[in-house]
Amino acid sequence: MKKYIFGGIAVLTVVAAAALNINFNTQKSDLSGISLANVEALAQSEGVNVETCYSTYRITLKNPNEPEPEWAITACSGCSQVTCYEYKDSSTCTKNSGYILV
Repeated sequence: MKKYIFGGIAVLTVVAAAALNINFNTQKSDLSGISLANVEALAQSEGVNVETCYSTYRITLKNPNEPEPEWAITACSGCSQVTCYEYKDSSTCTKNSGYILV
């Protein structure tokens, strides 16, 4: 009987210690007002990218029997990705993509 009582007390002690540890760790938030302002300032320009795009491109093969190099470019119409065989007339377009290109 003493073994069961001692085992129960040991289990309750471990559970109480784990609960206190979780409670103390979730209450810690060291972000000051300045830190939060910095995070907000960095996030305002996030996701807007200026990319090189091309308004003239060819998406068909000149000769279906001969292989040609294939390019992945950004088309200026809609700032979307296309696969083509020739491209020219570069420009820029702005794309809200959710990531920052450096």
